[in-house]
Amino acid sequence: MRKHNGPPEGHAKTMTTISNQPAIIHWESLCLDIKTRQGKRSILKDVDGWVKPGTLTALMGVTGAGKTTLLDVLAQRVNAGVVIGNMYVNGRSRGAGFQRRLGYVQQDDIHLPTATVREALQFSANLRQPCAVSRSDKMAYVESTIQLLNMEHYADAIIGLPGEGLNVEQRKTLSIAIEMAAKPELLLFLDEPTSSLDSQMAWSICTLLGKLAASGQTVLCTIHQPSSQKFSQGGASVMAYFERNGAPKFQKDDNPAEWILTVTQNEAQINAEGEIYSTWAETWYSSDEKRAVQSELARLRMKPQNTTEVLDARSNQEYTVPVLRQIPLVFKRMLQDQWRDPVYLYCKIALCICQALVNGISFYKTSHDAQGLVSLLFAISLMAQMFNSVSRLITLRFVGGRDLFEALFASWYYPTGLYLNGTAERSALAFILLWLFILWSGTFCQAFAAGFSQSETAVQVATLCFWLSIVFGG
Repeated sequence: MRKHNGPPEGHAKTMTTISNQPAIIHWESLCLDIKTRQGKRSILKDVDGWVKPGTLTALMGVTGAGKTTLLDVLAQRVNAGVVIGNMYVNGRSRGAGFQRRLGYVQQDDIHLPTATVREALQFSANLRQPCAVSRSDKMAYVESTIQLLNMEHYADAIIGLPGEGLNVEQRKTLSIAIEMAAKPELLLFLDEPTSSLDSQMAWSICTLLGKLAASGQTVLCTIHQPSSQKFSQGGASVMAYFERNGAPKFQKDDNPAEWILTVTQNEAQINAEGEIYSTWAETWYSSDEKRAVQSELARLRMKPQNTTEVLDARSNQEYTVPVLRQIPLVFKRMLQDQWRDPVYLYCKIALCICQALVNGISFYKTSHDAQGLVSLLFAISLMAQMFNSVSRLITLRFVGGRDLFEALFASWYYPTGLYLNGTAERSALAFILLWLFILWSGTFCQAFAAGFSQSETAVQVATLCFWLSIVFGG
């Protein structure tokens, strides 16, 4: 058995190989303007900043302050609006493969519930680390990530659904670990990693982020409203700035985060007589801190680092791993997902086959006259009604029903006697038409499942559209 009294074997090596290409990322005068009914609206305006290797930078602000928007702009994840400004890596413009060298942990922890923690990390490493890295090296890096984030005791646990598998802290740690398994070379973004966590869990996540920064990983995250303990790690200079520019004196019993949010709640600065004499934006633009920021950005821009040439030498392909190598990995995970949920798998097979078999027996060896033709047409129509059953299963799982084709065809086609009325070519045509119908049903349901957040709504809308397609299909 492995002893846990000291650092796991290989831990020191992990701490020095997390960041293999140190880079300074800096940006100048970033702006984001979007069009609204009232006209153009500025979401971001003249934002400057930088992150250096092995540092943890936290952005604080109230809801709607633009924290997540700034992260999305920096990570090239903004699809709406016009982005203006410059962003550099080591003093040079970012290359075409910049986005692939980033990690982004979203606020919501979305994971495949049937996978284990280790399998989720291996899947991320196989798909997102470069092809030049061997599979053994990728798996070794996954194990190093597990050790670094202290996940050994639940590495083989099933992720499960919220409330049934991993707890909230473990799920958030897994979200971070999945991005770390991709081995981001430049920067790791986290969107409010402490939201929905209690104070103890939030402190654990902040400690974890500090550990990643100490290991060489550059981290940039947003925090809605940090506690006094978290803020004490680097907020003294911020409070001094506001006090020096006319903010009320910070009291010993005040919460630093609440104090800053209260001070900046109003854009205007008001003196003791209640008169507006400036705004916080004007104060910043004329401050020594602003000039110091511009001087540092100019220095970074004028002295580019040679490491950027190595970073930009990578291929400009859209994905790190070619599509033909992605398909087997994704297909294997889909089969594994269904195999580990036998209730879904058996219900899908049993429900559809039983429905087809009842249909086939009900029209057993239909006669070859006009009445028989009407009966067979009715049998075909009833087969189409199987859409309701398939939609409820497929929409909830968002997967296709391709494993039902052969069983469905045999359960319905032969009992009805359709095979007696034609040649082998007609049998093949009937099989293809039934196969296309099930394929269409799966694709149709997936489209609605992707468009609606509630599965019940997706099922109802898909069923309605199906009936409309029958009405207008002649």
